[in-house]
Amino acid sequence: MRTLLSMLIAGASCVSLSAAANDYQPANVEMGKGWKFTPQLSAGIGYDDNTAYSSGSGIDSWFWEVTPEFLVHAGNEVSGYKIGYLLTDGNYFDSSEDDYTDHRFKVDVNHQFTRRHRIDFNYTYFRDHEARGTGITEGRGESFDTVAEFNLHDASIIYGFGVPSATINADFELGFYDKDYTNLEAISQFRDYDSIRARTTLYWRLGAKSSLLLEWNGEDKGYDRNAVGETSRDSVDQQLLAGFKWDATSKTSGEVKIGYEDRNFDDGSREDFSGVAWQAAIDWLPRTYSKFTFETGARAKDPDTFGDYVEEQTYGVNWQHQWRQRFSTSARIRYVDDSYTGIDRDDERLEASVGATLVWRRWLSTELVYRYAEQDSNIQLVTYDKNVFLVSMRVSL
Repeated sequence: MRTLLSMLIAGASCVSLSAAANDYQPANVEMGKGWKFTPQLSAGIGYDDNTAYSSGSGIDSWFWEVTPEFLVHAGNEVSGYKIGYLLTDGNYFDSSEDDYTDHRFKVDVNHQFTRRHRIDFNYTYFRDHEARGTGITEGRGESFDTVAEFNLHDASIIYGFGVPSATINADFELGFYDKDYTNLEAISQFRDYDSIRARTTLYWRLGAKSSLLLEWNGEDKGYDRNAVGETSRDSVDQQLLAGFKWDATSKTSGEVKIGYEDRNFDDGSREDFSGVAWQAAIDWLPRTYSKFTFETGARAKDPDTFGDYVEEQTYGVNWQHQWRQRFSTSARIRYVDDSYTGIDRDDERLEASVGATLVWRRWLSTELVYRYAEQDSNIQLVTYDKNVFLVSMRVSL
């Protein structure tokens, strides 16, 4: 389940993208030798009618959120460097148990050795949280007096070979992911894990703006410890996908991949998975000022609480429209179907949002977001509905 923070960030980001197109342009501070410093600050107030994702009447509260953000960056045609930091502090007027302070530190480096050889390095550190009633506290949010907090390290390096005009191009990626909870040890200690990830993607150029692709993804995941009487959740997951990527016209672009996924657990008592997997994202611009994005996917994933794995299917549509030079809106709807193996559980989740952005000045914008989420399940404890309203101001130099 997504946290309240991720819900708000997702909604804000939808309208922020539109804001950028409508002349919201943060100014840089020149630091010398090509380095620039870009600060931003957003502050907002909102209302949440179900802070702990409860199946009953739930806890409602007003809240405020402050998010300072700093970016240091430099680059040229050969190399680029970005160092970013974002802090998000949320406080609830009537439910201090849901307060949180999150940190994100991110480093991105890219370098092109020659026309055919390039490399990208990405590292992100999160000191983040899961809202009560999501993640490891799913279905029991009101039983805890704090949010679940964790440290997360996500690093990857990508080597790219080829040039846009070549018949064959390739990307090779190797990554490391580590998640460790820092509180609620009685339950969280059994969900700490790390994983090694790898990806190989081959592109076969069909035309100037279209390619066939073949992609392999692999992940070797290991959990730090098991609960008494619980079998190991360690697993190896692999996907082999074939697809098509295009940017053929001024109105459409996208990428569609479909293939086979195989997940094997180290412990033979857990049920392995093998089946169809797919990913698709298609952009359609009926007008230059209006864009629809259609997304769908299917995969097997680890459950946050009980079960062997979850077969997840997602379908979503996002619409962004620029009504005036400085005013834009966004709308999004997403349907998720989760079918659990190893436990008798089936969930259906509907998420919807609308947002609007008004850019007052190049350095100042107002954002208004409403989000709705509803989950139905054959397990009553994890059913809920939730409404969140947020109005915020974003300011920069």
